[in-house]
Amino acid sequence: APVMQARLAALADGPVVHGCDWQDAALPARGFDTVLAANIPAPMSAPADFLARCRAWARRTIVWIVPAQHGPRGLCLAACLPPEWHGEDTTPGVDKVLAGLAPEDRPDVIEQVAWTFALPIDDLGAIATHLADRLGFSPEDPRRPALRDHLAAQLIHGPDGPRLEVEKVSAVLVWRLA
Repeated sequence: APVMQARLAALADGPVVHGCDWQDAALPARGFDTVLAANIPAPMSAPADFLARCRAWARRTIVWIVPAQHGPRGLCLAACLPPEWHGEDTTPGVDKVLAGLAPEDRPDVIEQVAWTFALPIDDLGAIATHLADRLGFSPEDPRRPALRDHLAAQLIHGPDGPRLEVEKVSAVLVWRLA
């Protein structure tokens, strides 16, 4: 993700960021102690192929962080919505990853971590419009005002202002190579 690449590149002793797709990455064989894949589609879309590439690059450890909640994985706020609105597959991403790996390729460690995505809300209308656009609701769709009302009912009002929260779970998968 470009935003994550920029954040990592801005760190004073941060990691080396290779801004390319994993299939096109011309990285040195065994060139890295650890290969980390966090919040990218490759582990879920091509787990066996992606693991083979990670093994070629890593000397010691491979770490993947993938969604593990029983709920939508695409849009962060989709979990605030009725399933018929977001239409996402709610199978935990970790289940998809593990199903795509041979038994001998399963990770050495699988840990789940619960966390909360919290979004401060300055303009609920703008958030509702953005979400409706991402969901493909036409401008005349009656779900647009219903979506805003639905989000408004879920607002949490705290000392720092209103926010929306979505409960998430991530699975941390670790392969020890050395």
